[in-house]
Amino acid sequence: MADSTVENRRLHSLTIAAPPRPLPHAPYLSIPPLAKPLARARAPAPTPTPAQNQSQQQNRQPNGEPQQPAFLRAAWDCFNPRGLFRDISYDLQDANGNNLRGYYVTEHMTFRSNGEPDVEISGPGGMTTHDPDPVNGDSGFPDQIGGHGTHDDLQTFTASTTKAGGESIPLVIIDINNKTWGTNGIYMSNGAVYVNGDISEPPCHY
Repeated sequence: MADSTVENRRLHSLTIAAPPRPLPHAPYLSIPPLAKPLARARAPAPTPTPAQNQSQQQNRQPNGEPQQPAFLRAAWDCFNPRGLFRDISYDLQDANGNNLRGYYVTEHMTFRSNGEPDVEISGPGGMTTHDPDPVNGDSGFPDQIGGHGTHDDLQTFTASTTKAGGESIPLVIIDINNKTWGTNGIYMSNGAVYVNGDISEPPCHY
């Protein structure tokens, strides 16, 4: 009994240390996610010229839809006796007869005899492109038809918003007598120029 009493007293005299207090946690840095992924830098778009801006506004219908090229209408048709060529000037128009701006008009020539382009009266490959007017953007095609010897050719036209590589829109041709043609038949012999069987008689005054 004496030994157990002494042991109990020793236990009661022991001081039990309090457990260590945990260290405070360091605050976490809160990084908000990016609202949008970083975009790759792009080259700035080219600034349109005043003529291009005017063309875009001009080629709009009242509902805001763009006007599409439809016709190439002859503004005049005369014969230049000094140069021995026929001079036809065309205006590019939409289906309602409104003149259009900012379009490139391309002539496509085919020599009917062998199907090859007739490079004597057209550009390389039988095609000649007329740019919009650099001042006001008017679109059309000035066509001077002439040459030596005898020619029997076919002529069509297309329009596009770019000089090369763009969508080409076939055009209906309206002659000075208000007749419509999908293709012009051009025949020349000894200085006389016939377009769709008609010869231009009035001389040019300019």
